[in-house]
Amino acid sequence: MHHSHAPAPVVVLIDLAVILLCGIALVPLCRRLRQPVIVGEIAVGILLGPSVLGQLPGDLPRLLFPDEVRPYLGVVAEIGIVFFLFAAGWELDLGALRGRGRAVVAVSASSMALALLCASVVAYAVQAIHPALPARGVHPLVFSLFVGTALSITAFSVLARVLHENGLHTTPVGTTATAAAGVGEIFAWCGVTVVIALGTGGGTGQLARTAAELAVYGLVMAFLVRPLLRRLAVRIDLVQHHSLALATVCAGLFLSASATAWIGVHAALGAFAFGVALPRLDPATQAAVAAPFQQMGAILLAAFFVVTGLSADLTTLSGLGLLSVGILLFAACAGKFAGAALAHRAFGAAWGEAGLLGVLLNCRGVTELVVLAIGRQAGLIGDKLFTMLVLIALLTTAAVAPLTRLLSARADTAPPSPPLPAPRGSRHEQSSGPATPPQSR
Repeated sequence: MHHSHAPAPVVVLIDLAVILLCGIALVPLCRRLRQPVIVGEIAVGILLGPSVLGQLPGDLPRLLFPDEVRPYLGVVAEIGIVFFLFAAGWELDLGALRGRGRAVVAVSASSMALALLCASVVAYAVQAIHPALPARGVHPLVFSLFVGTALSITAFSVLARVLHENGLHTTPVGTTATAAAGVGEIFAWCGVTVVIALGTGGGTGQLARTAAELAVYGLVMAFLVRPLLRRLAVRIDLVQHHSLALATVCAGLFLSASATAWIGVHAALGAFAFGVALPRLDPATQAAVAAPFQQMGAILLAAFFVVTGLSADLTTLSGLGLLSVGILLFAACAGKFAGAALAHRAFGAAWGEAGLLGVLLNCRGVTELVVLAIGRQAGLIGDKLFTMLVLIALLTTAAVAPLTRLLSARADTAPPSPPLPAPRGSRHEQSSGPATPPQSR
């Protein structure tokens, strides 16, 4: 049966196989360049989209990913995002802040606030000279705040992979970066929720209603769901009843994600919140229960990168567009670097360690791409700006690993500050492939 006449489910299965094989093909190159696998996966999405494959004769992206099958791929991508962000939330250990909470929160808040301010101001100026960037009908202030929020995010899971690969995950700067990025993800989702509510045109009444519903959701998660899950974990041998544990966690995950989606916020927030609320188990049990979610999320997330790549066309960027990319990139990175480094320095760190932390917190990736997809779906940004911000996410993610190796060799970390507890086994930091011990990617 010819591909173009095959039933949509058959085409989806073929497409998933193609996506995974392309990702596998780029793994050796990522290893050679010592880059996280996620960089290769983002690149696969761009390669299979109009930016590269679309430049060949025959409109290959539309032939390979026909319009009628893209909604199916979108559903697969959504499930991958839910699994991935759940695993990121479960890995986030707020108990690691004990004893150093003020320093970590200061670093996280300072880095995000300064990056948000710089990127928002630049975005406001850029849209004034490039009026095609915002989606039609979006207020310039809301547009600027969304861009600033998206560019102020640190990808917690990708950062953890970079730290492991460079042997920094148990050092003071590494544990501080991990904790600050985790706290930053909470700040980021709160900010995204507010900006999306403002941008959807519901007014202050809609924003207040959404905030009230989210508050009720948070109380239910904290005082009903979390204690119930803790009680179940105590009463049930999760290793012996492995299937029951997986089914219970999976059901709760989908219910939490659907709850935030019903409220009017993206399902990703519910997935992340459920991971944060889920009680921490002993390392062996948690690894056994978490591994299937991490592996399935990593596999299904590959579809998300291709769906993203199909909507990003680098060939549409003019000289003005590339100039805008450079200005936004500089503003976001400089703000993030300065905010993190100055705050860390204020708490007694050496300049070398403070600079290294500023570089590490510029690691973007999956979280930013998810936020960009949410903003595009909500009608806050157009296709051209979406393409520009995807390019920024790829460039900043790819730059962190080599800059980290360069600065970590020069960083003066003495006298070291007391280290935080080492992060728990981080198996889903790399966004594809089975759970493996940290190795150079």
